[in-house]
Amino acid sequence: MGGRRVITSTLAIGFATALLAMPASAGQRQDLTAQIEALKKQIADQQAQLEVLSAQVQDVKVSSANQFSESQRQTSESPKLQIKDGRPTFVSGDGKATISLRGRISLDYGNIIQDDAGPLASDFRRGSFGDVTESSHARDLNDGTNFRRAQLGLEGKLGDDWAYSLVYEFGGGGGQEDGGRIQDLYLQYNGLEWVRLRAGAFSPSVGYDDSTSNAESIFLERASPAELSRQIAGSEGRNGIAAYANGDEWYASVALTGAPVTTPGSATSTQNYDEQLAVVARAAWLLYKSSDINLHVGANSTYVFRAPDQGPDIALRHTLRLRDRPEIRVDGTRLIDTGNINTDSLWIPGLEFAASFQNFYVQGEHFWYRFEREQIPGPVLPDPDFSGWYVQAAYVLTGETRNWNAVSGVFSAPKPAQPFTPGGDGIGAWEIALRYSDTDLNYRADLLPGAGGIRGGEQKAWTAGLNWYVNSNIRFLLDYQWVDVDRASTGAANAYGAGVFVPPAGAQIGQDLEIVSLRTQFTF
Repeated sequence: MGGRRVITSTLAIGFATALLAMPASAGQRQDLTAQIEALKKQIADQQAQLEVLSAQVQDVKVSSANQFSESQRQTSESPKLQIKDGRPTFVSGDGKATISLRGRISLDYGNIIQDDAGPLASDFRRGSFGDVTESSHARDLNDGTNFRRAQLGLEGKLGDDWAYSLVYEFGGGGGQEDGGRIQDLYLQYNGLEWVRLRAGAFSPSVGYDDSTSNAESIFLERASPAELSRQIAGSEGRNGIAAYANGDEWYASVALTGAPVTTPGSATSTQNYDEQLAVVARAAWLLYKSSDINLHVGANSTYVFRAPDQGPDIALRHTLRLRDRPEIRVDGTRLIDTGNINTDSLWIPGLEFAASFQNFYVQGEHFWYRFEREQIPGPVLPDPDFSGWYVQAAYVLTGETRNWNAVSGVFSAPKPAQPFTPGGDGIGAWEIALRYSDTDLNYRADLLPGAGGIRGGEQKAWTAGLNWYVNSNIRFLLDYQWVDVDRASTGAANAYGAGVFVPPAGAQIGQDLEIVSLRTQFTF
C-alpha cells in the first residue's frame, strides 16, 4: 500500500508540474506550488514509513532464521533411538556415544535315557572324584528344564576410541540358575590402527568353538574337548587384559588372565592365596576364499604358569583338574574327571580347522593337555598328558551360507533369507548337523594313583541336531546324543565317597546313555 501511495503522489506531482508549465494566472500558480510542496512532504513521510516497515521485515526474517537454526541445533544434539535386529540403541546427537541394550534367553529341556538305578553296592556308575552327591546322581541323571542363559546388559561406545560392555548372567548349568553374576564388565580402547586393547572381566578367545557365540553355536553345548580347554583360563567373567587384531582375512589375540569373577555362595567365592595366572593366545587365517569355498585354519594355546594357590596348610597346594558333563547342562554331574593334579604348569596347545562349501559347513579342533607336576614329598610321579578332539558338520536345507567373521575369526551362523511368517511364504532357515567328540582323560590307567596313574575316563559322544532359525532373533535347537563313558574305578578309599560309594579297583564306573534335548532361544 505504501508503495502505491508513493507512486500515486509522484504522478500527482508530475501532473501538477505540467500544469505549472501551462499558461495560468499568478494565483493559480501559487496554489499549484503549494499543492506540489504538500505532495512532496507526503511522499517524504511515506518513504520514511516504508524504510521503517522494511527494517521491521528484515528483523522478522533474521529472528525466524535464528529460531530455525536453534531448532536445527537442538534437534541435531538430541539423542536418537535406533532398533536393529531387535536391539534398541540410543545414539548421541553427534553419534560419538551409544548405549545398546542386549539380552539372551536360552531355555533348555533335556531327557536322559539310561539304565534304571540299582543299589550303590552293585551299581558302580559314579561321577566326580570326592563328590558323594555326583556319585549318587550318576545312576539317575536329572530330566527337566534349565534356563541355560538369561543375560541382560548394556554395551556401546564412548567417543571415537572407547567401547564398553556390562552384561549380567542369571542362567546357569547343572539344572539350576544363578542369583546373578558378571558375564562381561570391561573397557576397550579402539584408538590404535590395528589393535584393540581390553581390560576387565570378559571371555578371552581360547579356541574356535569357544570363540563362536553361544547365540550362533550349532549344538546346545560346546564339544567337551573345547569346553575343557576354556575352563582352565577362559570362559565368561574371566579377569584379565587382552589385545585383539584382525584384517579382512586374519585374526589374532593374546590375553593375560587370572581368576573368574567371584560369585557369592558359589565355588568361586573362595579367595585363593594367590590367583592363577595364564596366557591365552589364538591366531586364525582365512586361507582360501571364493564365492563358493572358504577355508579356515588356526592355532591356539593356553599356558598356565601359576596354578591357584590353596594355601600353605594344604598338601596339594597348587592344583588343577579336568572334568566335564556329557555335553548337556540340565544335570550337573561330571562323568569324566582327572581329580586334582598338583600342577607347576599346564600347556594346552590346539589346532583348528573349518570350511564352508556353499551351504555345507565342517569344523574341527584337536587339543592336548600337558601337565608339569609340582613335586611334593614322596615318590616322584610322571607328568600326565591328555587329549581330546571333535569334528562336526552342518548342512543348511534352505540354502543359506555361513560367512567368515574377521572380528572373531570364526564363521557366523546362517541368516534366514526369508524369516518365518505365519501364513506367509517365509519358513526361516533349517539346518541338520552331526558331531563326534572324543575326550580321553586317562593317563597310565594301568597304574594306581599312588604310582602316577590317572583314571579320569574316556568319553565318546555322537550328536545329531536339527536347527530352525526363525529369524535373526529366535531359533530352536533339537539334539539327540549317544554317549559312551569308559572309566575304571581307582578303588582308593574315599575316591567317590566313603564305604559303599567306592567300587572295587578296576570296576567299570562309566556308562552308556542317550540324551534328547531342546533349546528355545531369543536374543537381541
